Amino acid sequence: QRLLRHILQFYDVIEEFPKQDNQTSNLAAWVYQLAVYFNQFYGENQVVDVKSGVIDWDLLFICQGTYLVMLRSFDLLGLRSVDFM
Repeated sequence: QRLLRHILQFYDVIEEFPKQDNQTSNLAAWVYQLAVYFNQFYGENQVVDVKSGVIDWDLLFICQGTYLVMLRSFDLLGLRSVDFM
């Protein structure tokens, strides 16, 4: 739930982005916290069952939402994302 609540704050964060000089560091800190929450979420949830190959589509949707928010955040910060790790 922390991850979802954090994602929902995204529009509030980017609304303030162009208004203040220190917003770059605020956005960077927000994205870092997003990464922490996503790492916890991914460690605690099984998106794809290894044995059966069954996908939990709700969890996958959360992963996709996180990905899209990170891409947009990286763009605002002038960073490039990697395609895979």
